[in-house]
Amino acid sequence: MTAMIQNDAEKDWMMPLLDLRNALDFRNNSIDGEEFSDHHLRDFRRLTGSVQLMSGGKPVPGPYTQESRANWLTKLLAAQTYIRRNGPEDVRNLNLISIEELQEIRRIWVMDKHELEDTLPRIYLEATGEPYPGRPLDDNLVLGESEMRELANLCEGDRLHYELTRELLSLTLQQRSSGRRAKLNEKLEKAFARHFYDDKEDALARAQALADERKRRSDEREGRMAIETEDAGPRR
Repeated sequence: MTAMIQNDAEKDWMMPLLDLRNALDFRNNSIDGEEFSDHHLRDFRRLTGSVQLMSGGKPVPGPYTQESRANWLTKLLAAQTYIRRNGPEDVRNLNLISIEELQEIRRIWVMDKHELEDTLPRIYLEATGEPYPGRPLDDNLVLGESEMRELANLCEGDRLHYELTRELLSLTLQQRSSGRRAKLNEKLEKAFARHFYDDKEDALARAQALADERKRRSDEREGRMAIETEDAGPRR
């Protein structure tokens, strides 16, 4: 694909697709000498909020962070816009992502990930130059970016504190909107479990302590089994 685009001036309109492909190739995204990795674009927690360690003590990577997802979507929409404006006639209506898919992404970000900023319409406007054409979300479930910036300022740069407060607000709004309290306590407990760490280093230290404790207990069991096996051996 690279050679085809670089050797044919008439295919310059495909360059954003090449750039997008290269960006998605995690082998091009490594930092700090860590090859073949996109871990720096991902949360240190798994989707459930738990922290798991690999053999080298590094965390098993979780889902892409909010910032990373916003960047991917911006790149995708920008590529689509460029191709529509600069490509040949038969790609002027090209859809790299449909409005239905964007609407589902928006729902997941706001409802499931509790990102009350509702950034997708702004991302769409900035990347395409056009207002977001999707249907609006329930205003009772969204606070908006300006309000969330105020919350972030109150949290004084503590990202985990901000995420916890935001999720608690989101759960409250969802409960009020639906009128149902089913599993609310369970959802609140999971929210605190995901965000109770002081920071990433604290989370990794706790995970390492748990791993060390499990290893200690495993070694003790193996030691007892070895002694029991030796004691049960043939006697003279």
